[in-house]
Amino acid sequence: MAELVTPFRGWRYNLAQAGDMTNLVAPPYDVINLAQQAEYCLRSPYNIVRLDLGEPGGPGPGDARRYEQASRLLAAWQQERVLVRDPRPCFYLYEEQYRDPLGEEKRQRGFIGAVRLHDYEDRVILPHEGTLKGPKIDRLALMQSSHTAFSQIFAMYTDAQRTVEQVMDRVQDGAPYFDLTDAQSVRHRMWVISEPEEIAALSAALDDKQIVIADGHHRYETALAYRNKRRAIHGSTKGPWERVSMFLANTMGNGLTILAAHRMLEHLPPGTASKLSTCVARPFEIVNLVLPPGNDAEVAHTLIQTLDRWGEEGAVFVAYLPERRAHLLLLRKQTELPPDYGQGHSETWRRLDVAILHELVISGLLGLSGTYAESGQNVSFTRYAEEALALVEAGKQEMALLLNPTGVEQVMAIAAANDRMPQKGTYFYPKLLAGTVLYDLATD
Repeated sequence: MAELVTPFRGWRYNLAQAGDMTNLVAPPYDVINLAQQAEYCLRSPYNIVRLDLGEPGGPGPGDARRYEQASRLLAAWQQERVLVRDPRPCFYLYEEQYRDPLGEEKRQRGFIGAVRLHDYEDRVILPHEGTLKGPKIDRLALMQSSHTAFSQIFAMYTDAQRTVEQVMDRVQDGAPYFDLTDAQSVRHRMWVISEPEEIAALSAALDDKQIVIADGHHRYETALAYRNKRRAIHGSTKGPWERVSMFLANTMGNGLTILAAHRMLEHLPPGTASKLSTCVARPFEIVNLVLPPGNDAEVAHTLIQTLDRWGEEGAVFVAYLPERRAHLLLLRKQTELPPDYGQGHSETWRRLDVAILHELVISGLLGLSGTYAESGQNVSFTRYAEEALALVEAGKQEMALLLNPTGVEQVMAIAAANDRMPQKGTYFYPKLLAGTVLYDLATD
């Protein structure tokens, strides 16, 4: 059987030609707004956003000129040696040092390799959430034009023996390819792994592992579609299009962080907030919270700490209302769930905080219909509790629902059960930078 993960000859920035790496990389395309797109393009004529998204005001998604421009620009950078290709196949060790929302210092570490594409039915590469059609159309058009992956799919595996970590410890004794700190105070470093012994050890370590996609489902499914088109053109299942580059992190490494996507509600029907009362709360216990004085950031930090403490007891939420009013909603682990809740889903799904929030709080307790919750006009999301509180106090939102993040073990269990997370169920943090190493899908 072909190896699941192999090294590849990546295209990397020639820093002597391209300049400071800080000005060349960017977050993934799907978390960049228009203002940020313009900012990254202004940083350098070689910033990866110019390939991944294009310039603001230029041809947009769906416009053939957008993809043609990216292809021409990529070829020019390669010809000018702004991007140079490693002479032999390598793995790439990537580390991010950061603080999580509770202030704990963490280190997310893994390696980038070329992973053989598998249909989900093979149960080798597993998803944990669904995808939308629109982004995949755009990504496929870009991939067909450039034949390149500009960023890595973020994936996870489980290895209690920590074999990969032992290799990475040795590699990190050497000097990194780059070392930078971004605007969120996340330190990013990368090392190139080219020694045959280390490469062999990394490849072997994952051959019997199941891989779960953490971030990048659209890009993975785009790579599958690209592979199928190349197979049809070439009449062959042998070629670089049979793989795609992934960042692979061990769930046993203690460096993975998932942030919660807090919900904000507006256009509430009259009387909705009054339903937060213990007399009608079953199966929830509801407690009115007395909040400490302070600004939005200080109060938000207190509420996040409260959620974290009560999370051991079960699914817990904070419903925040104007004028510093808040209620804690708790569904204990031992509480029996309604029999008609979560039908067709796994037990892991039924116990997810985010599923309980939508099905039993928003739709159940508050009585808001599925159309209300799914329209996109009434429910919005933020990673920042402080922002949610500020918008409620400013009268721009009527209620905020704060929740704990989904656990990594829950994501793995959802994938193993062949289930899917609810909308906005996970936000892996920190994001991997785009432009660190590019994967050539057309030539070995």
